[in-house]
Amino acid sequence: MKRFTGSFLMLVIISSFGFSAPIWPNWKYNRQLTGMCPYYGPDRINLLWTFDTGDTFKIRSAAPVIGEDGTIYFASPDSFIFAVNDSGTEKWRYKIGGCVPGWGPAIDQNGRIYFNTTDYRVVAIDDSVTYAKKAWQIDLSESTTTFFGLTPIVIGVDKTIYTTLDSLYAIDSLGHRKWAFVTGLGNGFPPAISLDNSFLYFEYSSDPFTNNIAKMNTNGGLVWTHYIGGAPGSLTWGSPAIGADSTIYFASNDLKLHAIRPNNSNKWSPVNVLGTLLIYMTASLGKNDTIWLMNRQKRPAYFKFSPDNGSITFQDSITVTPSRYNYYNSFTIDKMGRAFIATIDSGTYYTTLYAFEPNGTVNWTHTITEQRTVRTFPALAPGKFYLIAGTKLYAFQGGIFGISEGNFDNQPSNFEFEIMPNPFQKKTEIRVRGSAERVEIYDVNGRLVKNLPLNRRAGWKTTFWDGTDNLGQPLKSGVYFCLLKGQEIIKGEKIILIDK
Repeated sequence: MKRFTGSFLMLVIISSFGFSAPIWPNWKYNRQLTGMCPYYGPDRINLLWTFDTGDTFKIRSAAPVIGEDGTIYFASPDSFIFAVNDSGTEKWRYKIGGCVPGWGPAIDQNGRIYFNTTDYRVVAIDDSVTYAKKAWQIDLSESTTTFFGLTPIVIGVDKTIYTTLDSLYAIDSLGHRKWAFVTGLGNGFPPAISLDNSFLYFEYSSDPFTNNIAKMNTNGGLVWTHYIGGAPGSLTWGSPAIGADSTIYFASNDLKLHAIRPNNSNKWSPVNVLGTLLIYMTASLGKNDTIWLMNRQKRPAYFKFSPDNGSITFQDSITVTPSRYNYYNSFTIDKMGRAFIATIDSGTYYTTLYAFEPNGTVNWTHTITEQRTVRTFPALAPGKFYLIAGTKLYAFQGGIFGISEGNFDNQPSNFEFEIMPNPFQKKTEIRVRGSAERVEIYDVNGRLVKNLPLNRRAGWKTTFWDGTDNLGQPLKSGVYFCLLKGQEIIKGEKIILIDK
């Protein structure tokens, strides 16, 4: 029986099999804007490479996206859109011309990338491997002023593009405007999309003195508004995040955390957040919808809240000298529930990255001696962790299945594990003798595609896999990973599905 080592797993993970979706589609990863992803962040910092844009101006805001092949896309204030291979080499750069592209692009399942711009456009770019090709653009406003309040784009399951400029706009995949809605904010952040992809939730100032969360159907029809507080005091210019039970969580600038049910009732009364200002802040949701939030101030305080009643389950502050600020950043959370956020050092304006354990304690910090990046959000991929600071894209070693390096064979000496046949076409049997409790199948992109129960039979624990995912849909041929799980990963083995 072959031994299964960490280096072998890394080799297979980065192999060039086709994927089914972008690795990192948009700011905060998913349509619900939780910030939680199915990938593993780094246990400790290990720089792999840097890519320097060579820009004249520092990149002040950045939320890169990652295509299905691992290409990283982001924009610079020198009016360029960059595509960088996951090895750190430049794939192409595209001069958008006459404007500055937005810092939070989105990428659809066909690999098309969307940017908004300071002259009120949305531009669709196709990656043609060695060059960029503009697919279309749409002018969204008759305003002749330059718009600098660019915020991220999100894409619905029907490929509708949502962007907030002077209004909330919905654009179809061919570049036609579907509808627009005046939010009263000017440059509010994008809507969070419901789990069933039927509704949008966003901040809405219905008049100069009122701030709400609005629920809207995807046809542009307003369903309800939920009062948050007076304007401008409670205006955050941020986005809500939607939990697994469809609760809408929103942090308002008057230092309140709100939890709203889809029927417009409160899940619990708004709770107070200590500190000063939550402007441009968005709550992130970790394991079991634990709410993570860091306020905007010197020596910022960070909190964990229970999704059940809003109680604070952990609280601490970053109190180093010289002090560090949190300017407009929110947490990115990995599959294990570990949270990552970037802060700015006082005086030097360097970027310091913080990694927190799921219980709230600091695991590690890392300072990047690049100045003036105010708002930067990490993006994760299988085995990689990306961050933009100054004029550079940084790639750090990420975790693979929660283990960043070392041997994956944790089984006792009497452990036995068989996959027969392997490779397979229609069905394969997985047989285990030992302490494993379940089987998980992952694709080469690190996504869990199938959960399989183990059944006892004649001294063995067995299960069968027919090459389908958890929805019963057939998967593409290629390499997958069969992980035996107990309290931890016990054993992993490559499994190959071939065409029927």
